[in-house]
Amino acid sequence: MTLGLVVSAQDHFDLDPNEHLGYGQPQQLAIVSEDQLVVMLNRQELELRRRLEIILSELQQVDEALTQLGSNLAPSEPSAMRILPAQSKAFSSLVASQNVPQAGDPSEQEKAQAELAQRQRMAVLRAQQSALQCDKSEQELSGIASRVDHLRLQLLNNRIDSRDRQERLDSKVYQPLVSLLGNEYLALNRSLSALQTATMSGQGFAEAQASLAALAQVLDVLNAIKENMLDIESFNEIVDQLRALLDEQESLLDETQKQQKARILDLLKGN
Repeated sequence: MTLGLVVSAQDHFDLDPNEHLGYGQPQQLAIVSEDQLVVMLNRQELELRRRLEIILSELQQVDEALTQLGSNLAPSEPSAMRILPAQSKAFSSLVASQNVPQAGDPSEQEKAQAELAQRQRMAVLRAQQSALQCDKSEQELSGIASRVDHLRLQLLNNRIDSRDRQERLDSKVYQPLVSLLGNEYLALNRSLSALQTATMSGQGFAEAQASLAALAQVLDVLNAIKENMLDIESFNEIVDQLRALLDEQESLLDETQKQQKARILDLLKGN
């Protein structure tokens, strides 16, 4: 049921009595029927779809975080939009515009300053977390793209007659993922980088809106890709196929055992 494969290579060095022989890593290849291979590949594709759904969920959480961040940085909320030193005249006018007592009450002024500083720290933190999550998702999407292409190559190299499926995996899953990582995702990374820089200086509303727009495009593409992959209904079909294969194998095994017993009896009768 399995085939072991080891590649070796020997050079022509002849000044030493010892052979110069090198070995590659042993490879184990499973020997399966065409139907078994298709079932295995179906299960792998379903696992990739589930991983893609998790990535979508994580990116949607980033969307919520950016929405909240943009709300906090909105121009209509000057306290969340900018943070300035307490000694600056601009800060004093900002506090005055919020009806915060100043004269004779330095504690209130310090409290307002601390609140604004806290908001800026939270804005910077959210921007950094969003960028880190998108970086993580990008690496995982790259891995999914590689595995999808591997599925297609297994169908091709094992001569499975499923040209429609090969075309679907290539043109509707693999190629869109590669295009996404090279276009929409690059735009998302650039906007998130600009957002991090802006929040460090107390700004960032425009950059947050740009990041939300870029993320929306990424989510749209990923949802379209997900719809072109096997879903849970297909998984039920996979289970039925697997059960049929197991029943077929069991029937074949029983038949083989009967033939072996018959041959043994024939031998005994002959003696």
